[in-house]
Amino acid sequence: MRIKGLVDNNWYQKTAEEVINTLKTDASTGLSQDEASARLAEFGHNKIKEAKKKHPVFIFLEQFNDFIIWILIAAAIVSAFIGFKSGTSEELIDAFVIGLILFLNAILGFVQTFRAEKALEALKKLSALKIIVIRQKEYEISTELLVPGDIIMLEAGDKIPADGRIIEAASFAVQESSLTGESHAVEKNPEPVIGKNLPLGDQSDMVFSGTTVVRGRAKVVITATGSNTQIGKIAKLIQVPQEKTPLQVELKKVGQQITIAVLFIAFFVFVFGIVVKGNPVTLMFLTAVSLAVAAVPEGLPAVVTVTLAIGVQHMSKVHAVVKRLHAVETLGAVDYICSDKTGTITLNEMMVEHFYVDGSWAEVGSLKSEVSAPLAKLFQIAVLCNDARISGEELLGDPTETALIAAGKKSGFDKNELENLHKRADELPFDSERKMMTTVNKFGNDFLSLTKGAPEAVIGLCRQILINGELKDIDSNEAKCLLEETSHMASKGYRTLAFAYRQFSAKPSKNDLEKDLVLVGFSALIDPARPEVIKALEVAKRAGIKVIMITGDHQLTAQKIASDIGLLDNRKVMTSVELEKLSDQELVEQIEGIGVFSRVNPEQKVKILKALKAHGHIVSMTGDGVNDAPALKGADIGVAMGITGTDVSKEAADMILTDDNFASIVKAVKLGRMIFDNLKKFISFLLSCNVSEVLTIFFAFIVLKAGVPLLPIQILWINLITDGLPALALGVDPAEEGLMKRPPRDKSEGILSKQNRTKVILEGAILTVMAVGVFLITTFVFKTSIAVAQTSVFTALVLAQLVHSFNYRSFDKTFFSLNTLKNKWLLLASSASAVLHLGVVYIPLARPIFKTTPIDLTQWGLILISIFFMEIALDRVKIRKSSSFS
Repeated sequence: MRIKGLVDNNWYQKTAEEVINTLKTDASTGLSQDEASARLAEFGHNKIKEAKKKHPVFIFLEQFNDFIIWILIAAAIVSAFIGFKSGTSEELIDAFVIGLILFLNAILGFVQTFRAEKALEALKKLSALKIIVIRQKEYEISTELLVPGDIIMLEAGDKIPADGRIIEAASFAVQESSLTGESHAVEKNPEPVIGKNLPLGDQSDMVFSGTTVVRGRAKVVITATGSNTQIGKIAKLIQVPQEKTPLQVELKKVGQQITIAVLFIAFFVFVFGIVVKGNPVTLMFLTAVSLAVAAVPEGLPAVVTVTLAIGVQHMSKVHAVVKRLHAVETLGAVDYICSDKTGTITLNEMMVEHFYVDGSWAEVGSLKSEVSAPLAKLFQIAVLCNDARISGEELLGDPTETALIAAGKKSGFDKNELENLHKRADELPFDSERKMMTTVNKFGNDFLSLTKGAPEAVIGLCRQILINGELKDIDSNEAKCLLEETSHMASKGYRTLAFAYRQFSAKPSKNDLEKDLVLVGFSALIDPARPEVIKALEVAKRAGIKVIMITGDHQLTAQKIASDIGLLDNRKVMTSVELEKLSDQELVEQIEGIGVFSRVNPEQKVKILKALKAHGHIVSMTGDGVNDAPALKGADIGVAMGITGTDVSKEAADMILTDDNFASIVKAVKLGRMIFDNLKKFISFLLSCNVSEVLTIFFAFIVLKAGVPLLPIQILWINLITDGLPALALGVDPAEEGLMKRPPRDKSEGILSKQNRTKVILEGAILTVMAVGVFLITTFVFKTSIAVAQTSVFTALVLAQLVHSFNYRSFDKTFFSLNTLKNKWLLLASSASAVLHLGVVYIPLARPIFKTTPIDLTQWGLILISIFFMEIALDRVKIRKSSSFS
């Protein structure tokens, strides 16, 4: 039967009976099998719809969706057309070589993208969960078959499979950190909650898909499944188009600039040759195509892809799985990291930091090996009045209770040993109304009731306090002072617990267990920061990167952690209530003065990101929970946690940290900066070389009456082999000193900034002067043939550009330094390119293809002398421009 008002119903405000009636089910017998089947057909399976996977063919075709590649495809088509039209092989060879390069580039990109997708799938859990459901009788079924109205039974250790309203509960607590960000377990009960639009963490009568039961048991009626659950709604939020990374934007801009330059120069030469020189149209069209081939850096897409792929391998060594190649360098541009607290900055496990006994607080780390009698009594209560259990080396149960067991064990109070000595005889389970739990344990011939719970609840039941081994009465003033002690710790973000006992000569009745107690002391617990976070934050600060903590946890807890790790830096803490009152514009005005956001929901995280982006910041979001997913998707780069991260967060992220370590992010930032530097190096190198080739042909054609100094096939060889191999080596150049002491680059600063464009043109002009000089001297002074002149220019440009590649070892250091020779890959690439070129010039089989001829010592002497003076000029340009360029 159809259920009205099912979606977005405020179930937490209704009584259990009202929920049962609305869902047309029965609390005792549940749904019938027929009704369950009908609802399954209506609402679908209980699973989140994933974005449709791209077919491998489309992943491959996407590798061609790049502006520079479009230009090369056009050049290949034109060259092939001219080759077929004229019947010559030269243009066909050009087209084949360009096509081969594009295909290999696409293969590289496809393999990396496909491997990243497979790695992500491997991170997902393969086993389907089972759950006990009541459908006339109890069944164990797959959680995917649950429907609204089903009655399920939950107990400690269960992963909650869908959203539901609690009908019955006994000592029931749920760990909701993956959804709300709160690190401690939340007590749950069937009582309806008053209030409109309450955060999920305050809906104490509800359970949510993806969270885990840590204590007790409950009967729950399912209110939402699949995409209608809170996890499902968050999954919908992340299904938005992926923004382009800064590198993708920059490479598109480079491609557009090259295109404009190519079209302008080719058109000018085409018109000039026909109108001024009176050359045939066909000849001028071939000349224009030659210029286009010279202007376009054919090796650029492949070098970019290979460099990014190598960057991915480097990232994996610092425990980062990159899902998209172009996202590798984005971390290098990040100037804001928005980080979840629980599990990312903190350990996601409670830890006892302070104890209060004998009238004062003491840090756990300062405790002596021999503990005092009152502290020993406190440890006994903390460990015995505790439902957590030990399984091998692992502690299972409520995070607060496991923390107490861990603290006791460090001081010599082992849970298993104590329980063997002092058997549990009775208990009063934790109750959210009483806010405490009590056990009765055997101590020799006596029985002790051991109580732990909220200080405000326990202190009121105590008549005496244990001070220095003596019992002291507690009056109203003393009780007030004790409450102030715990309130002071709570104001620092700690969770406080009180411990008390009462001695009986015989087994007591349950009515007497929580009366006339003796207070022993308090504990203060917190989910502590990861040890490596402080150092990572210091490195981030030196690098000019600000970190904002965005969490679903309480304000005081978040502020305490932020202060401990030095994150605030005089910035303020803002709650979700305060954030909700701000308009988008008001948040934009205040955002840079805020260091912590607490109790936020997923939509608010996206609002925060938009405010940061309004200032032009490049923002990264790190996190592991479902609640992080929308922000992970909306950030410039999202970083999910591989161990504790939910499938939803991993799906949304650009990068996954396999060790869940915040410090790994800082290492990734360093690698990102290094990769961008290397991209800047080899792109500038390639373009300066292409400028020299274009200007050489352009100058010779416009000014000189002699033949063309370079042929299209020779230009292709230079672009792909001579330039390509050194460019690849520059792509793996080691990081320069002080890389993480620079501020993040401005978002508007691209690879081809104004200063860099000027430098590239100047370098190209110097190479051109050298090449044209060689051409003029060999033609008019040495009186050689055009073939010898062309081979001399060809060789001069090849060797000059190989030498020029070493200029880009550093942005500011002179060529004439030992630092120039420290990249072994560049030495190897340059040597290989030089040997290959000698083969093109001197091997008889290669000469007809490349239209070369052997040159003698006279030409070699001219080439080497010209390159020497060229390098002196290039080095002067670098040193003069280094301050503005870098």
